[in-house]
Amino acid sequence: MTKRILTTVVLFFLVFQGISQDSECSKFKSRYILNKKSETVNLGELDYDIQYVKLDLKLTNKNQYITGNVLTKAKVVSTVTDKWIFELHSNFTIDSIKMNSKKLSFIRNGNYITTTLDKQYSKNSYFEGTIFYNGFSPSGGFFNGYSSASSSSWGTRASWSLSEPFNAHHWWPSKQVLTDLIDSSDVWITCDTSQMAGSNGTLQQITKLDSLHRFEWKNRTSIAYYLISVAVSNYIDYSFTVNIPGISKPVLIQNYIYNNPKTLENFKTEIDKTTDIIKFFSEKYGIYPFWKDKYGHCMAPFSGGMEHQTMTTLGLFNTNLTAHELAHQWFGDNVTCKSWRDIWINEGFARYSEVLYSEKTNPGYARSQMDEYHNSVLTDSSGSVYVDDTTNALRIFSSRLTYNKGAAVIHTLRYEIMNDTVFFDIIKKFQIKFSFKNASIADFRDLLEKETGKNWHYFFDQWLYGEGYPTYNIHYRTYDKGNLILVKQKTSKISSIKLFTGNIDLKIKFKSKDSLIRVKIVSDSQLFVIKNTDSIKSIQVDPNQWVLNDTGYVIFDSTIKAPANVGFGKIINKINYKIYPNPCDDYFIVTDIKNESKWEIYSINGKKFSNGICSKECKIDTSVLPEGMYYIKINSSYYPLCIIRE
Repeated sequence: MTKRILTTVVLFFLVFQGISQDSECSKFKSRYILNKKSETVNLGELDYDIQYVKLDLKLTNKNQYITGNVLTKAKVVSTVTDKWIFELHSNFTIDSIKMNSKKLSFIRNGNYITTTLDKQYSKNSYFEGTIFYNGFSPSGGFFNGYSSASSSSWGTRASWSLSEPFNAHHWWPSKQVLTDLIDSSDVWITCDTSQMAGSNGTLQQITKLDSLHRFEWKNRTSIAYYLISVAVSNYIDYSFTVNIPGISKPVLIQNYIYNNPKTLENFKTEIDKTTDIIKFFSEKYGIYPFWKDKYGHCMAPFSGGMEHQTMTTLGLFNTNLTAHELAHQWFGDNVTCKSWRDIWINEGFARYSEVLYSEKTNPGYARSQMDEYHNSVLTDSSGSVYVDDTTNALRIFSSRLTYNKGAAVIHTLRYEIMNDTVFFDIIKKFQIKFSFKNASIADFRDLLEKETGKNWHYFFDQWLYGEGYPTYNIHYRTYDKGNLILVKQKTSKISSIKLFTGNIDLKIKFKSKDSLIRVKIVSDSQLFVIKNTDSIKSIQVDPNQWVLNDTGYVIFDSTIKAPANVGFGKIINKINYKIYPNPCDDYFIVTDIKNESKWEIYSINGKKFSNGICSKECKIDTSVLPEGMYYIKINSSYYPLCIIRE
């Protein structure tokens, strides 16, 4: 757990420039309707759910030629259908499609194949069929689907799959719909005896077939279409086991490494780190989901890695890459994004996992990673983490938005929660609730709200659905009763987000000491009065890089005027009571009240709206109050309160 100690400084809060109650709290509503561009899906594919697939393929590391067959077992979910529609790239020739040895008729329209089944199938009935095909997979770039190339570093050739996001059909007849998770799968790969073949699940056996042999992989957990994988090369098997607390047996770590003595020698230290990383993530996220099978790696000559379920494909080993792809076994494989718009569920958490592991092993480097992510995001103010164009793989996997801003937002969320025990407990509950299921950004938000008793719409609207980031400019001076700090915020994409609300840390260097205080931003211009006679020498905004923000200016400003009534709006760093939900709608609840206490609700301008008495716990009605910003005064302390109407 990361602990951060805030120096206790009494603050007096006053809104320096008037704000509109209607406009400020409206940001808490989910009001982002994007101009959506989506990948196409043949509606006929939605008539069935895949229960099981078996790929039985003959492959070589020498080229992209594929021959074999794929068995699909499916359940009808529409009222009735006599059609089976799937995708297979037009490069491939379909020899036949069979059901119980009987050939079925089919027609091809580009990459889509429509098969006429042997009869009409009603809802909840099952059908199965086997496609026999052959041909060369199309060539392309990183997102090619299936590739074959030589490693310039190690002089070894390999063929491998990389189906994400839309190219499974480049090598096997598939249904590319994220929400149709396949219940179970087998992948049989026949190759030359000089080669080995890796895939998902557990290797059942290697069957000798004259000059060839067949690797028979079995997977019995649900899997997304893009996570089914193959990799063929001149490999050696470097395997070991790891004992993870809470698991009854050691977990196999199975690595297929190029059969070049220097390859393993070069990467062994990095590969061995998998032991510590998988134990660390099991502690933070919950026990490794696929412990009954294995975890491992297959090498292939491409830059980066791909988190194929239980057996990542990658080009090299380094700590960040190993941590990133292993974290995907939780975020992406155990819990799969519901749509490509929600890729933050996969990539944002995987990128942030690199930082979390660095916090354990090299805290200084973890800070530099966050600096790198922030600097990347700040190069452009446009675009949201939530993907607006899912027809473009480069947009889905934007380094700046999906990865770096995605990770930075999680870091800010962790700061807003301000309790690592709660933060990681929510992640574990998310993994349990959506295990072997799909989840969206909204699903994560809803679970967060349930577990914290707080409305988080404002945060997600700003940071994930909205665009841009804030810049904080600071004016300060000392006056006879203490110090004045004026915090001004401007946003980089005002057409999307006019104000980023939330907390920010200020590191204040006084003449005799340093203090770290946390202030809550509810306006684009706020004056804070510090009741401290020691004069300010300097101020640093967000010194620990918790919040995604650009560097503004910090200046001494003798023109700042002290407010006439500094007694209004007293804020303390440690809240003695629990107030939730906040923002609220028709009511909020106050708990942890030790003694009978008087409460009053004020507008930001100091007008009192209502009052009452609380004892231990009370529910306060806000249904008659207009939407906007308020303060609740309990005894002598004021707390910000926002009322919204959903």
